[in-house]
Amino acid sequence: VDTLLLQGPREWQRNAVAIVISISCKLILAAVLASPIFSEGYLMTDYVLSEETRAKLKEISTASIATALFKRGLRNQFIQGVALVSPKTENMVGQAFTLRYIVAREDRNPITVFRDPDHKQRVAMETCPPGWVLVMDGRKDARAATAGSILITRLALRGAAGVVSDGGFRDAAGIGALDMPAYFARPSAPTHLTLHEAIDINVPISCGDVAVFPRRCAFGRW
Repeated sequence: VDTLLLQGPREWQRNAVAIVISISCKLILAAVLASPIFSEGYLMTDYVLSEETRAKLKEISTASIATALFKRGLRNQFIQGVALVSPKTENMVGQAFTLRYIVAREDRNPITVFRDPDHKQRVAMETCPPGWVLVMDGRKDARAATAGSILITRLALRGAAGVVSDGGFRDAAGIGALDMPAYFARPSAPTHLTLHEAIDINVPISCGDVAVFPRRCAFGRW
């Protein structure tokens, strides 16, 4: 069972994102550990994060979770090189919905691909369930954006709990003004078509050198 954990920066200091398998922190964390999300069978089921577990996770710090994971042998838990676009007032909690990018090839990624309603980037924004977190594999390459304020605003209005990318975002100021938490590597003006091709949705991905699997619980600390 995995949970995605994020910690936001203060004064624009970089922090990280992590994949969480389980938690323990006094009574709250003990109750969370009793949830089905931390059971062995979760990996093979259609588990849905309960509102009760979501509420409990909103009261836990990333430091407590990271230490609990380490005690259980989970060392590669932080997605490196990401930070909150802007600070928020509460933790981000939701299951992960993934979008994978690969290296762009010029003949496959002209600007006209945006006319295709089945373009994977667009589809991800329209199909990420409310209350979930969109996690993008930007190949740790922020020279081109993995999304911009128009699409991220659409994602927020559809009720997503947050968005994470180890690549860049366009129009970062607009994204930062949203109530929805957003984590990225840094601002980047070029469209993703210059370097990235959105190729697959809701499959296992790599984000900041950590494996992220669909349906895992994403946790972000402001």
